[in-house]
Amino acid sequence: MRCQALSIRLALVFMATLSLMAGAFAAEPKETVIYAFQGQSDGDKPRGLVADAAGNLYGTAQGGTPIANAGVVYKLSPPAKPSGSWTFDVLYTFQGGVDGYAPVGSLTFDGVGNLYGVTAGGGSSNCHAGCGTVFELSPPSLPGGSWTKNQLYAFQGGPSDGDLPESGVVFSIQKGNLFGTTYLGGNGTCTNGGCGTVFELTPPSNGSVPWTETVLYSFQGGADGGNPTSPVIPDFVGNLYGETSSGGDADNGTIFELVVPSQPGAAWTKEVYSFDGGDGGGGPAGGLTGHGGMLYGTTLVGGTGFSGTAFQMSLVNGKPKETVLHDFTLNELNYSSPEYGVVFDSAGNLYGAAAAGDCGGCYGVVFMLRLPSKPGGRWDYIGLYGFGDGSDGGNPSSGVIVLNDALYGTTLFGGDFSQCDGGCGVVYSITAQ
Repeated sequence: MRCQALSIRLALVFMATLSLMAGAFAAEPKETVIYAFQGQSDGDKPRGLVADAAGNLYGTAQGGTPIANAGVVYKLSPPAKPSGSWTFDVLYTFQGGVDGYAPVGSLTFDGVGNLYGVTAGGGSSNCHAGCGTVFELSPPSLPGGSWTKNQLYAFQGGPSDGDLPESGVVFSIQKGNLFGTTYLGGNGTCTNGGCGTVFELTPPSNGSVPWTETVLYSFQGGADGGNPTSPVIPDFVGNLYGETSSGGDADNGTIFELVVPSQPGAAWTKEVYSFDGGDGGGGPAGGLTGHGGMLYGTTLVGGTGFSGTAFQMSLVNGKPKETVLHDFTLNELNYSSPEYGVVFDSAGNLYGAAAAGDCGGCYGVVFMLRLPSKPGGRWDYIGLYGFGDGSDGGNPSSGVIVLNDALYGTTLFGGDFSQCDGGCGVVYSITAQ
């Protein structure tokens, strides 16, 4: 595999795990559906979760009020007693059109409790079904009040702007600006309208809306990569790291770094590591996690098992070095195509989910990769839970988050079958019994 020079400052990449877990599962895991979507005003097909300090979960779902059917943002509050039920509340229902359509990706918090996310469609009418939006939801000032939604930006598409944001946004810890990616748009020459962009949103000094958008980079679809489907993560000095699903030296995707310009107004510079599509994997899509000065992620294809990989990216003598931690295959609970990335617990173990494969009638799996006992040793794969496409959920629609000694995630299907073919999807937890 040929690597372009990638001067990534991995020692400064900050740990992207949402929260920590005491350690690996020591007993047989137990899956619990904490909410089954009904496919009505509560939505269906949930995607992605984020948690606050009190243990409440927040996410997005498709569907919603039948008139709009444009998606919702919801909150799940934990029960006061262990045997109780979680409380589900819709925080906002999108109306389509200029308001936005189809919230996707994970939400993110700022320091005062506001939520930020993206919709794949709606906003500007320059693109088919709209070019997408970035939104803010602010909590009510009094208990029981409604959350307030502000549209921070509506993408315009075309060669000068992005189109179709497919992942959430993140905050810069230096400036309080938002950063994200769009799958299409920009001045690249990919089919269907550009090769995608990396963008920055800057808040106005008076606290109003809209925010000011700057396209930091337009992918060209060649060696530089194209069509990013996951968010970027910043390091402690503001450099950005992310993935493209296509392009690179072998057209099997890239990991890229955007380096903060040394002078205000200067261009961000981009450097690339290319996946080979063979033993090193190809088609990264789930996003990166920074931990211990290295980057971790997954690929959809390639590897010796031909069904994707989990990888680690480090620097050796100033050059990027990829280490495959696990090759996914089609056997037992070892599902193929892990498309949602991985997260850490406090013991250094990795967790993730895969939505497809063959495990005796299962429809997706949550897995663990156990940290080797010695540096350079083997990471052991453990299939924690295989979904049955029934009341327990089916086909994970996101990775997992680690919170209070449990894993939480979402599935596209399963749960309640009365309103949706194949079920409307669930939010689940996995704990050690």
